[in-house]
Amino acid sequence: MRKHTINPFNYYSIEPNKRNECRKIIIIYHGWGGRALGYRDLAEELAEEGFNVIVPEIIYHDTHSRWQSLLTKRLYRLISGKRS
Repeated sequence: MRKHTINPFNYYSIEPNKRNECRKIIIIYHGWGGRALGYRDLAEELAEEGFNVIVPEIIYHDTHSRWQSLLTKRLYRLISGKRS
């Protein structure tokens, strides 16, 4: 996969093998806590089938910042009914 940067955004792309090219684009979004590179195998398989594949690095989805930690703790308390 090739990395591209359009500040402050990063994304990866794979172009299809020309003999299988179908001119369609698939965008793969990763979930919270995931990383774009975690979808490399899937992206390569789709490119082999002829698709152009883009996998954006979703901002803050791959980080475990202090803010995320606090949010997770507060959400847990809210769901569990615990006050402390």
